Amino acid sequence: FFQMRGSSRLLFFSFLLFLLQPVVVSFKTHIVYWNKTNPLFRSGEYEISMRVGDSIKIVCPHLEKFEDDDGAYLIIHKDSEFAHMNCMLESPRQLGICDRPFGEKAQLLSTTLRRYRPNDLAIEFNPGQTHYLLSTSSGGQDENSLSQTTNGLCKNHLMRLKIKVDELDQATVVDTTRLPVTSTNRSPPSHSVPIGGRGDRWKERMG
Repeated sequence: FFQMRGSSRLLFFSFLLFLLQPVVVSFKTHIVYWNKTNPLFRSGEYEISMRVGDSIKIVCPHLEKFEDDDGAYLIIHKDSEFAHMNCMLESPRQLGICDRPFGEKAQLLSTTLRRYRPNDLAIEFNPGQTHYLLSTSSGGQDENSLSQTTNGLCKNHLMRLKIKVDELDQATVVDTTRLPVTSTNRSPPSHSVPIGGRGDRWKERMG
């Protein structure tokens, strides 16, 4: 090292500083259309990969006044793999309720994946694990249909979702959501498909 020339030594230090720089990660927002006509549910293996720090926005069923509202009223739970596979709630944590399908705008249920719970209402998502969302509601507006704990839309329309949370060393991450925004591109990710009702106008409702 001491035999290096000045320019070589400067290049070495520059390379070393480059290696020590924090990794800048742009966290993503994943959009999921939570309705029984979304073809991504049909296989029963709807799955997305996320990282701690990413956000998920679930778009509830959104209908025109003349459309059939069967299946539009539901609760989304986070539960175990057993619950996911058997459509039977075991130890659920409620993520949100979809109960206004005829509103001016679609209901949005949003959460950021965190490795800790800042309050009792927050849901913890652990990196390196798979987490499961499902709806066992039968889809009707009455309380019994909404709070149903077995089968329902999960069994009849395979409305369940796997979220695989990738490992990420938070000590080396700079959260770019705190930096000035330079892009306004709001195109949905490839796994987000607007289906049914007014889903094709998602940009109008989410602006």
